[in-house]
Amino acid sequence: MSLNLSTEGMYLYRFVGMSSSSKRVVLEFELPGTGEVIWAQGEVCHEAVDTYFHGSGIRFTTIAEAHRRLIRDYLVAQQTLPDADPTARA
Repeated sequence: MSLNLSTEGMYLYRFVGMSSSSKRVVLEFELPGTGEVIWAQGEVCHEAVDTYFHGSGIRFTTIAEAHRRLIRDYLVAQQTLPDADPTARA
C-alpha cells in the first residue's frame, strides 16, 4: 500500500513478514481510478519498521517519461478536487 507518491518516487507500506533485503525493486502499480498501470524500477532509500508495517521510501531509477507525466497529471488532478484543499468551501 502506498500513501505517498511523487514523480520521483513513492513510500510503500507492507506487513513486517513481507520484508526483503534487496535495495533494488521493480514496481507495477495502478493509479487509483484511472486504469493506468505504471512500471518503474527503483532503489530503496529509506526504511522504517514498527510493530505491524515495514515502510520503504523508494526513488525511481528507471521510469518512462510517459509514466512520469501520468503520475504528474494524476497528482495535479488530485490537488484540484474540492476535498483535497482543507481551506476550500463547498
